[in-house]
Amino acid sequence: MSKSAFFCGLLLHLFLSCPCQSSAAEVLEQHLYQRSFGTKISTIAWQRLAGESERIVSEIGSEIDETEMGANLATRAWQISDPEKNTHLRIERQGERLRLKGRFKGERIEDEKRIDEAPWFQTMSISFRPFLASEDKQIRFWFVRPDTLDVHKLRAEKQGFEELLIQGLPVRAQKLELRLSGLAAPFWKANYWFRAEDHLFLRYQGPGGLPGTPKIEVELSSPLNEPDVVLR
Repeated sequence: MSKSAFFCGLLLHLFLSCPCQSSAAEVLEQHLYQRSFGTKISTIAWQRLAGESERIVSEIGSEIDETEMGANLATRAWQISDPEKNTHLRIERQGERLRLKGRFKGERIEDEKRIDEAPWFQTMSISFRPFLASEDKQIRFWFVRPDTLDVHKLRAEKQGFEELLIQGLPVRAQKLELRLSGLAAPFWKANYWFRAEDHLFLRYQGPGGLPGTPKIEVELSSPLNEPDVVLR
């Protein structure tokens, strides 16, 4: 499988959330995004919830994801549930291992994956914020491919600032370039943009599969200054 095909489904698990899960928790942030892949367009709802561990709760179709984050917004645990695919799986970080337990596409899973000390970013729409606020130029991190559960190390590098038009309004944005880490780096790349003032995720562009297939694009569609959003 090509490196670009590896990321075909990546964004489905980065920006989505389920409003129905938030009734018992304080909502710190909520945003809407539009995702386009060729002629297919979908609306994405994103929420960040308070609690002992802050969470991003996500939903797409019958699938619900929940990401638990540490103080630095790196991922501590990730849970995926999809009754249509007979999937209910939880992954937890324990030191330099990711422990997997549950059922995935009907198959019983109990496994562990070895990683290193680099952070785990399963929800990149928020986990980059400490990096963006730092003087560091690049960061390496781990990511679990949602459709196969393969674990990959990626690299993000700052590319300076650009002015984007979001909902017809100019917004100063910090750009990141993502590549696979190591020798595979030349074979795939994608870009993220975050609002300069508070690192709100604004836009993503990347390959949607094999060469010749449409790109995946995601862009903020809710108002830029929502009164009920608290960024911290």
